[in-house]
Amino acid sequence: MIYALNGTVIATPADLGQAADRLEPGTAAVLQVERNGELMFLGFRAERR
Repeated sequence: MIYALNGTVIATPADLGQAADRLEPGTAAVLQVERNGELMFLGFRAERR
């Protein structure tokens, strides 16, 4: 489950798409996710879609 992208709460797949669209290519970003019952932060750099 995805909870947030760069601190923006993600409630729906559309929310994730909108938040991702606001990222400029090369921008560092962090997803807050839950995997196997554990909260994690996953860092990445945005690329062009």
